[in-house]
Amino acid sequence: MAPLVVEAGLLRTEVQVLDDGGAWRSRALVLDLGSSRAVTLLPGDFERMAVASAEQGTLRFSNARGDAMEAKVRVAAGVRFAGTGWAAVPVSEAVWHPDYAPPLALGVIGWPLLARHRVTVDVAAGRIELGPSEPGCAGVGAPRSGV
Repeated sequence: MAPLVVEAGLLRTEVQVLDDGGAWRSRALVLDLGSSRAVTLLPGDFERMAVASAEQGTLRFSNARGDAMEAKVRVAAGVRFAGTGWAAVPVSEAVWHPDYAPPLALGVIGWPLLARHRVTVDVAAGRIELGPSEPGCAGVGAPRSGV
């Protein structure tokens, strides 16, 4: 289970990303369950991560002021978090701008990576657990009959 720290209303925890040397690199990240990105890394970590394919894209978005911004996107070979591992995870490079909110001081693991799991955040115990999705929890709808 990943250690969990609540700081200024954000959940701070740890994610490991496979680097290009074959080692798991740990980075403290902020959970952002509303993010459209799967994982965002600082530029140095982004450049050193092992990639699942040579394909690279660009994520285009606007900051709080409406400026057009873009970040590099790759597919990480491996990501581990809260006892769960994934292969071929979309990862974007953090973009720094004073008007972009919230500030990406450490990086973000977002909802797309967690959507197929039951996510339990126990703030009092300082832990996050990922489990199989169940009807009624995010990622899996309850079965419907007669539809």
